[in-house]
Amino acid sequence: MDRSEPQSFKQNSRLDKWILSWIILAAALIASILGYAIHNSRKSVEYQDWVNYSYAVIQEIHELKETILMAHLQWIEWRLDGSTEAQKNHLTQINELDVKVDLLNSYLQLEQDLEPKWSEAVSRLENLKGNWSPPPENNPGGFDEKSVSLDPALFPLLKQIEQFQSEKIQEQHRITLKAARVSRGILFAGITLNWFLLALIYYLARKELKDRARIAELLSADNEALEQKVLERTSELSESVHSLKLEVLKGQWSQLSTERTQAFYKGIFENLDESLCVISRQGRILNTNRASETVLGWKTEDLTGKNMMDVIVEDGQGHSIWKNSAFDIALKNTTPIRSVKCNVRTQEGQIVDALTSCYPVIEKDKCVGGILLVTRI
Repeated sequence: MDRSEPQSFKQNSRLDKWILSWIILAAALIASILGYAIHNSRKSVEYQDWVNYSYAVIQEIHELKETILMAHLQWIEWRLDGSTEAQKNHLTQINELDVKVDLLNSYLQLEQDLEPKWSEAVSRLENLKGNWSPPPENNPGGFDEKSVSLDPALFPLLKQIEQFQSEKIQEQHRITLKAARVSRGILFAGITLNWFLLALIYYLARKELKDRARIAELLSADNEALEQKVLERTSELSESVHSLKLEVLKGQWSQLSTERTQAFYKGIFENLDESLCVISRQGRILNTNRASETVLGWKTEDLTGKNMMDVIVEDGQGHSIWKNSAFDIALKNTTPIRSVKCNVRTQEGQIVDALTSCYPVIEKDKCVGGILLVTRI
């Protein structure tokens, strides 16, 4: 395998990060484009609402002018014949006129540019309504030419308000069209850039897959070479083990006396009435005698390898923790503890009282484990 291949792994790792950064960039770009499009759409909705509002203002101004004319005609009719019906019709037109003025007040309350003109128009209209008051009882009919004429400045004022609103609609329409063109341009550029980024990412991903396939082939060749070396080394180790077995057979005669001693101590170990457990420094049970099955209530094969604190319970409530327990401290300080009252948890979960002693096993001035002696009370 080429020694430059580990560097290729680093390059591929950097390539992964680079591709990920481009993906994040593309996602951010798409999100920004969508956000801009949504914002522009919202602006379009706001513009449409404003246009509808402006057209409503213009429509109300048209109806206001018609209502003024109708009120004036009803007033003339009333002054001519002086009938109660004509007076009633005139008052109905006055009420409708008040409704129109109140509605336009609510429409134009935010139009500060129109406030002076609209205030003047309302003032002139109130003056007209004053002239349209009921005639004296002694003169129910008749009127002079001066009292019949409408205020000449009222309708031009309303026309100016209407013209102003129409100009604002046209201006807002031009602004919205310009914003829409800019939005479409940005959206098109974003989509084009996004497709370019996706094509670039696809190209880099294909290139990375090819590089990884080539590296996998090189690793496979290296693995075959390594397996061959392992087989050769295994053969050498087998020869060494065979030689070691011969040396062991030569030394077996000298070990017979040691085996007899071990058999003597094992007989004592197995024939004790108390439970005797050999534990590791970490509290694992390494070996037990036959009496442990009776005293501890566990099968011998189940006890071997088990944590001692799963069997010996210090607090009587449940499992204890080996670290910093009385037994852990005894082994750590190489000081034995004798006849400590505790509980034994059997394999069926039953809790029984017992006395426990723990003796450290010292080897080369270091505690390597302990002997645990348990007697039921």
